[in-house]
Amino acid sequence: MSLADVAAGRPPGTTAARCRDLALGALATLLSLAGILAVSSGYTGGHLLLAMLVYALIAGLVLLRLPVASPGPGLGPGNRATLARAVLLAVIAPAMLVDAAAGPFHALMASIGFCARLLDGVDGYLARTTGTVTAFGARFDEEVDAA
Repeated sequence: MSLADVAAGRPPGTTAARCRDLALGALATLLSLAGILAVSSGYTGGHLLLAMLVYALIAGLVLLRLPVASPGPGLGPGNRATLARAVLLAVIAPAMLVDAAAGPFHALMASIGFCARLLDGVDGYLARTTGTVTAFGARFDEEVDAA
C-alpha cells in the first residue's frame, strides 16, 4: 500500500488492483490487434499505435474518475465487463477514424463491434448480482455505449 493510498483513504491494494485490471485490458487490446494484424491486411503499425492511444485514453480516464469509495479493490465485475467492451472499441477505433482496407476487413471490424453491442447488458447484470452497482459504473457504461 502506498502512502498516497493511505492519505486518500483507499483500501489496501486498491490502486494496484485497478492498475492490474487496466493493464490486463491493455494486454487484451494488444493481443486482439496482433491477431487482426496476423490475419488481415487492413491494419498497419500506425493503426496499432492509434488503437493503443485510444485504450490509454480510456484507461487514464478510468483511473482519474473512478472514485475512492468504490466497492473493493480493482474495478469490480461490472466495470471489468465494461472495460472489455472498451477494449473492443479501442480495437475497432482505428478502422472508424482512419480509412482502412475494404472487404473482409470491414466484415471483421463489424463483427467485433457487434460483439461489443451483445455484451452491453452483461456489465449491469454483473454489478447488480454482485452488489457492486456504482454511479461511476453507470456513467462508464453510458460513455462506452455512446462511443
